[in-house]
Amino acid sequence: MAALGVDVVEVERGGDVTYHGPGQLVVYPVRRLERFREVVPLVRALEAAVMDTCSAFGVAAERWSEHAGVWVGGNQICAIGLAVRGMVSLHGIALNVATDLQYVRFINPCGLTARGVTSLVRETGRTLEVADVKPTLLGALARTFDTEFIATPEPSVKA
Repeated sequence: MAALGVDVVEVERGGDVTYHGPGQLVVYPVRRLERFREVVPLVRALEAAVMDTCSAFGVAAERWSEHAGVWVGGNQICAIGLAVRGMVSLHGIALNVATDLQYVRFINPCGLTARGVTSLVRETGRTLEVADVKPTLLGALARTFDTEFIATPEPSVKA
């Protein structure tokens, strides 16, 4: 992996191996949980927001009862992996928007061998960028969690 310029990072979240890279919309909702039993409802709420987002682009996505995430047919379009430390959720979701799906050659995503991986670009046949999908997902998350997101300016980078 190092020869390909790919960093491998071990983390404490659920699932097996996942990938974060260009073309993915990654959201890590840091939430204080009152009780540990709130983890599953949090995962289901994240799935619902992603399914609403997919629907807005004409893609029928669904849950798979045996594994967290969002699926289109037998293919995962969004991985979900959470950890909870000190009753605070860590990590989150990775929605494949325009992801180079060749990354699956190097890993077994989420430890699943009988299922594949897909993206909004593959499912819609449209040219999409993360910036095209981000407002839709943020709107779905805001509705799902009854919250408001406030845009902040991008930090300037000094050379």
